[in-house]
Amino acid sequence: MYIWLTKSIIDIATNAQIGNFWLIAFVLIALSLFQISAQYLVGYYGAKFSVEVSNGVRYKMFATVLRSKWYEQEKFHTGDILTRIKQDASEVVGFLVSSFPSFVITFVQLIASFIFLFYLDKMLALIILCVSPIFFLFSKLYVFKMRKYSLQLKKIGSDMNSMLQESVQHQVVVKTLEYQEPNLNQLGEIQDFFKFITLKRTKFGLNLRSVFTFGFSGGYMVAFLWGVYQLKLSAISFGTLTAFLQLVNKIQGPVAGLIGIIPGFINVYTAVERLLELEDMSTEEKGDPVNLGEGISIDFTDVTFAYDKEPVLKSLNLHFEAGEFTAIIGETGCGKTTVMRLMLALLEPQKGQILLKKGSRSEAVSALTRCNFIYVPQGNTLFSGTIRDNLRMAKENATDKEMEDVLRVAAADFVFDLPQGIDTSLQEFGQGLSEGQAQRIGLARSLLRGGNILLLDEVTSAVDELTESKIIQNLRVFAKDKTVIFVTHRLKIADKCDKVIKM
Repeated sequence: MYIWLTKSIIDIATNAQIGNFWLIAFVLIALSLFQISAQYLVGYYGAKFSVEVSNGVRYKMFATVLRSKWYEQEKFHTGDILTRIKQDASEVVGFLVSSFPSFVITFVQLIASFIFLFYLDKMLALIILCVSPIFFLFSKLYVFKMRKYSLQLKKIGSDMNSMLQESVQHQVVVKTLEYQEPNLNQLGEIQDFFKFITLKRTKFGLNLRSVFTFGFSGGYMVAFLWGVYQLKLSAISFGTLTAFLQLVNKIQGPVAGLIGIIPGFINVYTAVERLLELEDMSTEEKGDPVNLGEGISIDFTDVTFAYDKEPVLKSLNLHFEAGEFTAIIGETGCGKTTVMRLMLALLEPQKGQILLKKGSRSEAVSALTRCNFIYVPQGNTLFSGTIRDNLRMAKENATDKEMEDVLRVAAADFVFDLPQGIDTSLQEFGQGLSEGQAQRIGLARSLLRGGNILLLDEVTSAVDELTESKIIQNLRVFAKDKTVIFVTHRLKIADKCDKVIKM
């Protein structure tokens, strides 16, 4: 449209065509103003759409990870998962919001320009059409090689993020081992490899684009000489020549634009593949929670489980009586923690079954029966935020009285002596607290949950014997009608239980 108007106003001005000069000038100005307004609206609503889509994609991928089966997530490093959710998702959104619309517009411009060129000069249009297969042949090679490089770079990027995350999280270990320089050397090696692959991809892309640029320059020169020759023969007007050259530019521009979009398209394609790997993770069973109430016993019948080929548990038969305190003891690696994960349906046995029983009712363990459990895992599991925030992860509407009660049961009375009490802010992993203090707050948080089966995995490993005795004594009162199972290496805890299982 713009080219046709330009051609017409030039031909009218040079008396090669009859028409209303001022009308066409007005339409040209109006069209320019329309383009400016459209660009403003596209910019504003494009940004709005970009934020909404970006948030939506990240939310969906994060929800997929949270709702997937726990053992499926173990296939990925947490740094890799975060890279996929943040960077890969951003690349996909950027393509949908920016590159894809540009691709559509550019493609439409290319088709429209070719049709108009065909109208002006069929011979030149047919020549361009015959040359097109060469372009597609080069494009196929380009896509294949660029996809290979993109996959490599994304893998290296994930490895780099994983390494950085682990190093920052374990700063105490890095410092006390004086591992700073080897750590930096490791990062440098990853960065050098990233640079090497990036430059290989860049060099390949530039070489191929140089070939296309040379072809475009030659094409423009052919079109220019062809147009001048036609003008010499008086076969076309000066306005037609101007339109002719503009059209060649309009064809070359979109083609160059399409070549420029290809690397982004390939990058997005590999990003989508990586996101789909997360999407393919199996999700946990959905439905209403199955709460059996108090007085629940647990039976393992002929249960076999292996992380790899060698079974950790083989034809295991266990019974946990309702209302009893049971201790599971044994050597490291014998499967004590695995037993708890199987009860929580974080893992699934390859053979056998695990049942929760109350009277004549039996329920196979699943994600839906998890509401019956209070689980305290090993180690420091606190989040950044206040102590109140951490406690309310177990029960959002917990009252101050309820939080105070569980803190006392967990022998975490020290919280009340802190300047801000339960509103004391904690850093990542509860930095600023001792391991024993963090462990007791973690225990209090789990007790606030309200299940009727307590699974306590090395729950007193970081506290002294006096505090340990106080916690066990408090639990005897707090959990008098609950089924309590300890995984422990401490024989003093085992001595205070009703039953001991040695694995």
